[in-house]
Amino acid sequence: MSGSLGYFIFRLTDWSVLPLRKILPKFGSFDLSTLINAYFAQYLILFFHYFLSTDQLPGHVFFVIGMFDLISSIISAATWLIVIYVVTSWVSAKDEIKYFFEMLVIPLLNPIRKIVPLIGGIDLTAFFLLLLLQFINIVLMNIKAVLIF
Repeated sequence: MSGSLGYFIFRLTDWSVLPLRKILPKFGSFDLSTLINAYFAQYLILFFHYFLSTDQLPGHVFFVIGMFDLISSIISAATWLIVIYVVTSWVSAKDEIKYFFEMLVIPLLNPIRKIVPLIGGIDLTAFFLLLLLQFINIVLMNIKAVLIF
């Protein structure tokens, strides 16, 4: 499953990411061209939503608000990945599905596992990571609200 899903995502996005990769450098495992494409897509959604609801073109502050929305979308996606990872660890899911979500979520959980010990033999790092992500999202949305008004 992970191979076919990865191929699907690659084919869906390669038309916009690959040309930027020729121009923009890659910093280790950080892909700047993918981030810029994701930001541009988020900004377009924000731009058209604002334009269609007010009939005005958005100002320069919308570039910053687009970044806040992109970070919020990334946090939401990470939250869903963690929830699905936890559920698949509780039920008997296919090994390919478990492996796919482990590959995505374990790098997020490992730094927290160094800080939070097992409590009664139970690993609560996913819970603490979800709390942290929601806290960050609330802070970012409050900052965004201040920028808008």
